[in-house]
Amino acid sequence: KSGIQTVFIVDDDPSILKAISRLLGTEGFRVTTFASPQAFLDMYDGAARGCILLDVTMPGLNGIELQQTLIRKGCTLPIVFLTGCGDIPTSVRAMKHGAGDFLTKPVDDKALRNSLRQAFQQEAANLTAELARVAQTTQFNGRNVLDGTFTYAQFQVGANANQTITATSQNALAALGQ
Repeated sequence: KSGIQTVFIVDDDPSILKAISRLLGTEGFRVTTFASPQAFLDMYDGAARGCILLDVTMPGLNGIELQQTLIRKGCTLPIVFLTGCGDIPTSVRAMKHGAGDFLTKPVDDKALRNSLRQAFQQEAANLTAELARVAQTTQFNGRNVLDGTFTYAQFQVGANANQTITATSQNALAALGQ
């Protein structure tokens, strides 16, 4: 199902996992749920694409700690926090560490959809920046990618080099602001 955006939901409340999964599924998202931050970390391999919808208060590792762990691992997946126990200091900390949004339960469906759309726009920008970085140093048929001599190429990116980005020289130049 190429082109379908994946939302990884991490929440310890089974009713939230079920309700949000159902809502996002009807909106056309692919949803993968995790009942704990550790369960997500056990799956995460660095090549996953999508965004994370993350609760703050959970037993063991909490949402803020998971966010910080993912940052240390070099994860660029956008994070939207969804919590029933949000406070201003926690939301400020989450946003300072790059969260795309900080929503409270119960969440308005429209607000959630808008936050996720923004998160996917951020993911696309992250991938474009990665493409630009790779393109600066990548040779394609013996020529530098950015010298304008190719019109189409596929790059392998990600921790395990299994995420393919298809690009044109114009896309790469645009990503670099040239």
